[in-house]
Amino acid sequence: MNNISLRLQIIMISLITTMGLFAIGFAYYFGNKVAAEHMLMSQAIDARRQEAIDFQHIVDELRISSKQVLMHPTESANKDFTNNLLAAKRIASGVRGTSEHGHGHGDDAGSEVNNIAKALENYGSAIVQLLQGGDGKNNNESAEKIAESELLPLIRQFIDGERKKYIAMNSEVYEAIDSQRQFMYSFIFLITIATLAASLAIGRRVSRPILDMATAMHQLAEGNLNAVVPGLERQDEIGSMAAAMAVFRNNAEKVQALRVEQEALRHRSEMERRQILSELAEGFAAGLGSRLDRVGAAVASLDSMAISLRGSANSSLTASTDATDRSQASSAVLSSVAAATEELSRSAEEIGSLVGRATVTTAEAVTEAQRTDTIVRGLSEAASRIGEIVQLIGKIARQTNMLALNATIEAARAGEAGKGFSVVAGEVKSLARQTSEATDEIEQQITAIAEASVNAVSAIGTIKEAVENIDGIAAGIDMAVSQQIIATRDISRDVQQVATAAQDVLISVGETSEAAKATGRFSQDIASAATDLAAQSTQLREEASHFLGTIRSA
Repeated sequence: MNNISLRLQIIMISLITTMGLFAIGFAYYFGNKVAAEHMLMSQAIDARRQEAIDFQHIVDELRISSKQVLMHPTESANKDFTNNLLAAKRIASGVRGTSEHGHGHGDDAGSEVNNIAKALENYGSAIVQLLQGGDGKNNNESAEKIAESELLPLIRQFIDGERKKYIAMNSEVYEAIDSQRQFMYSFIFLITIATLAASLAIGRRVSRPILDMATAMHQLAEGNLNAVVPGLERQDEIGSMAAAMAVFRNNAEKVQALRVEQEALRHRSEMERRQILSELAEGFAAGLGSRLDRVGAAVASLDSMAISLRGSANSSLTASTDATDRSQASSAVLSSVAAATEELSRSAEEIGSLVGRATVTTAEAVTEAQRTDTIVRGLSEAASRIGEIVQLIGKIARQTNMLALNATIEAARAGEAGKGFSVVAGEVKSLARQTSEATDEIEQQITAIAEASVNAVSAIGTIKEAVENIDGIAAGIDMAVSQQIIATRDISRDVQQVATAAQDVLISVGETSEAAKATGRFSQDIASAATDLAAQSTQLREEASHFLGTIRSA
């Protein structure tokens, strides 16, 4: 049985159950059929009995009608007698037909009915003969004797026989039905017991291994890898399930071994990861510390340079103030000299307009050339100094930007723990960008100074042209007025030159003062930027320390 598949065993259970149900149904059908046949026989006997009763009733009607026709031989009485006689013969013929078709319960039923039919014929003939005799009273008595002696005994015998047959048949039918019912119930009980026994036997062979398999599966599911797998020797579906569960148990054992190996590998990887993080933290701390030290040194240098620049600006502002005072004093002296020169010029007005125009043109040309030369030199010196400062600031900005970039990279490597560090690095980078933008603005100012220098060169060319015109005009002046005009021209020229120079000095001093103020403000901005950079560097160092502590504790 172990080699029979579960499907075939289940089919066997179904077939046995179906056969049992079919046998029960057949027994029930056969029992009902036998009971129905017995009931038909009982109904036939009952019909014979009822016919006998009806026959007796019609014979009684016939006797009454015979008496009436014998006592009062009228057409109506004769008709009733004839009808009753025909009805009695018809019933007798019906009873005879029933007996001939085999529905009776005895071999003498047909002969009894034949005798009754003959008795009816004789009784009818006797009544007719009596009617022909004419004596009603005697005829009536004769008819009663005939009925009592021939017809009624046969009818009573027939009715009693049919009643006995009916009683015997009913008893036989009910006994047969009870016997058949008991046989059917016994057969159904035996078939049911046999079907249940076979089904339970086969079902136990199917369900028991499945329950054992389920128990083993629960043990394996709970982690008991030593559980015994039942049914490995079977060749049916249970054996296939057992083989599959054995493979599952082997795989579970392999998975358990792999889990232990993976746990050891995970522990080893965790230790290696901690060691790598520690090494990275130490390297990052060393690199960041050196870079922050360099930033601190650069900030200190920048602050020192800002202080020096502020001192130079203050010195320049003081010198500019002194130069302004002296230039104002010189302007007062030159005003007196200019008044005397004007008196001398009025005395020489008659010499000619050419000399005056030449003198004025020459004086303007010289003044313009001197002023332009002074502006160009001042701008060149200022541009040189500012260029050096711009180069220094640009160098510091580049170094700061490089440090911020390195800090951003390190923060990106740190991941979530380096977000705060990344924000500080962004602020440092923003300061470096602002410093670079300020440097660009200064470079634009230097470019503007260069453009001003070009304009100064153009002005000098204009002065040269004016001087050339003066030379042409002076060539036409008459030698007659050369002594006085020359003297006047020299005096006027000297005075104008001195006055122009004094004015240029005042302008240059004012420009120098403004430049010194701007330099002072710029030095303050540099000092403020250096202070902010130092604060950001300190905050960056603190964030780096916190970040390294987080990495080391990870």
